[in-house]
Amino acid sequence: MFEDETILVTNKDDLHNICVLAIDGYGEQSQIEIQASGDEISSSGESNVKQNQGDPEYRGNREWRDTVGGATLTCMLCCSTLGYASVEEPDAYRLLKHRLRASSSIDNKKEHHFIHSTCASFIGKELIRYAESQAVFTFAVFGCQSGKVDNCLLLRVLSWNTSMAIKGVDGILNFRRVVKIVYEETDPAVISATNDDPLAFSWGGVDLCCPPTADNTRSSQETQLSQNGNGTSKSSVNLYLSGDEWKELREIFEENSSFFSETVSKTTVMLKLGEQDADGGSRESIASLSFVPL
Repeated sequence: MFEDETILVTNKDDLHNICVLAIDGYGEQSQIEIQASGDEISSSGESNVKQNQGDPEYRGNREWRDTVGGATLTCMLCCSTLGYASVEEPDAYRLLKHRLRASSSIDNKKEHHFIHSTCASFIGKELIRYAESQAVFTFAVFGCQSGKVDNCLLLRVLSWNTSMAIKGVDGILNFRRVVKIVYEETDPAVISATNDDPLAFSWGGVDLCCPPTADNTRSSQETQLSQNGNGTSKSSVNLYLSGDEWKELREIFEENSSFFSETVSKTTVMLKLGEQDADGGSRESIASLSFVPL
């Protein structure tokens, strides 16, 4: 058995309640591109786009992908997604820690082994992975319920080299590495109106990726993201969660935002997103400063 920060690798013979299903992997969602005439785009063209999305030089909106991938592993009883079965090594099962529950009793005390492995910590590590490997700093995390996208959180990475000390229930300070973010809840319909491009949705009417031009104008072609990544320096990632996990993630963001004073949060949001939104309203009640523990 091999273990790292986010996954647990084990032999398939050690697991008896897991099966492989031909369904979307964790964080993914099926998308069939349809032309205006109703004809499907050729599979070769679609595969070329997906292949380009793995290139660090690719700029544009992309779907989240696991580092290795493979066949989807699910619970045999409830069909919940648990991880991946390796294609190269069929005997190796890769399980996502935050999708598991493991505990043991030591000295009559119950110890939870994956207590720090949460959906938020998983998202934080993926934010770091994309930031370091592909210079992507914006995530759109969608909440799905009954096959439909109901909610959306926009996440913007500020830093991932910060350590914070949080006092536990026993009064002892617990130092943990965190990822500082600015998050904003928005209607997924707004993203859909911009061709599924979270970067075309301006956070407070301000371009987060590129400085304004000398005349403070930008043509519509420059502000919109091309689906193949050409002609743009912006980049973002779409990730899909179940409704329950999405709500858990939002609650963690809201709870962790309370660790920052109102003045610090407002100032950070103003510096990053601008003082006012497109309608002249305040941004302070829309976007907030928070962090994700790792």
